[in-house]
Amino acid sequence: KLEAVPNEEEAQWKSDDLVEWMERVPENRRFLVPDLLPAESLVLMSGQQKLTYKTFTKMLIAIAVGTGKGMSLIQPEETGNVLVIEEEGASDETKVRWLALCAALKIDYRKLKGKIGWSFRQGVKLNEKKWAEKLLRETERLKPKLITFDAMFALQSGNENDTQDVRPIIDLFNRLRNVCGSSILYLAHLNESHGWNSRADIDRQVRGSGLLPQAADLHLALRRYNEKDTTINWLVRARGQAPAAYLGAGTFETRVVGKN
Repeated sequence: KLEAVPNEEEAQWKSDDLVEWMERVPENRRFLVPDLLPAESLVLMSGQQKLTYKTFTKMLIAIAVGTGKGMSLIQPEETGNVLVIEEEGASDETKVRWLALCAALKIDYRKLKGKIGWSFRQGVKLNEKKWAEKLLRETERLKPKLITFDAMFALQSGNENDTQDVRPIIDLFNRLRNVCGSSILYLAHLNESHGWNSRADIDRQVRGSGLLPQAADLHLALRRYNEKDTTINWLVRARGQAPAAYLGAGTFETRVVGKN
């Protein structure tokens, strides 16, 4: 008797029972950080390069989730290990940023030991099989609540504007999320054509394939359209919401204290 498909492990699959699935899923969405970072989700953070403090915000979220200590809008609701993949910035500048945030939160930086996995400029390419396997293994080992990727243009070897090149990256994000229920926070810059147009939709402003905002469960947009502005606007929109509808919106002030 011939089988329709070979009886191999990777070919075996069984559908879920709808009622059993519904009974497992909570009625209310869980958040790692209320209103900003849902649990087990894909979250896009976008903003103008060097002007909107995306990396600082990402680091603050990482420390908050890793230690349970936050500030301002970033007050963690769930805590756990964090994996940070960083492909931008200079090493000395990046170290100063971590130390500055720890000082602001009144945390000894050594308290981060064992809580935050760190990959700095290791040449991670999300669309390459070898890196996908490495990240999946590390996620299985670390079991992080949160994985961050900064920034998308530097984390791929294909054409960032080509949906076919970007789709394997989104597939990888979903696989990483499924390993242990991690949230995925990925950072992106804005494009030249719409990024500085305050009237353009926040999704259209994002650099690269439109799949990046389309795949996100939540889009956290940080915007500063004038370099002289001392405030940064933030907007949060969930997938499926109308263009003008936001879960949250506001501003925060930027200040430079001292010469450094």
